[in-house]
Amino acid sequence: APQVQEDGSVDYHELNIVVTVEVGDPLMRKHLLEEGQPGMTVTGMSLPAEPGEDKSLKENYGSEISPEDPNLLIAKVAGKPIKGINFVRVEKAFTVREVGVETGNINFAGSVIVLGSVMDGFSVKAKGSIDVFGSVEGSNLEAGGNIWVRGGIVGHGRAKIISQKSIKAKFIDNAMVVANYDLMVAEYLQHCDTRVAGAVYVGILGG
Repeated sequence: APQVQEDGSVDYHELNIVVTVEVGDPLMRKHLLEEGQPGMTVTGMSLPAEPGEDKSLKENYGSEISPEDPNLLIAKVAGKPIKGINFVRVEKAFTVREVGVETGNINFAGSVIVLGSVMDGFSVKAKGSIDVFGSVEGSNLEAGGNIWVRGGIVGHGRAKIISQKSIKAKFIDNAMVVANYDLMVAEYLQHCDTRVAGAVYVGILGG
């Protein structure tokens, strides 16, 4: 939910909608089966306790039984935990329709897929890659993997696009761009502060 600040203002950027786990984090614990206690009806008749059902923990994608505790399920990969009855799977990619007031900023231990756009003033941070099918406005993207913005970047002089690997975009305008590998821009790269350790490919116009 939006966070209320000390001065009474509301912060719509930090909604904390994404729960993430790191490798080795505990996911689910099995408690040993205990015998039930007999009960009583409203008329005073005794009700014997029925035996419980003993369920075993099951490994799933991204999770495993702890080698130190057979009753503990831990994360095998970093990502988003999804709980079942007696299992938890961990998704390495987090998919969101759009990044804006409904989601707030996104900070994820795996990769992030944005089906729409990243709205002005919001940020996406991922230890994996970031794939945006729409556009990016005056926003910050920071990834440990590749960044691909299919709809282009209009930075308004505020956007920072930082990748530990490569960056690929349709076009980039008025943004800071930092890539440890290559930068590939299909159309134009203009009015940008660009720092690239690898090669730079610009389709039409660079400046």
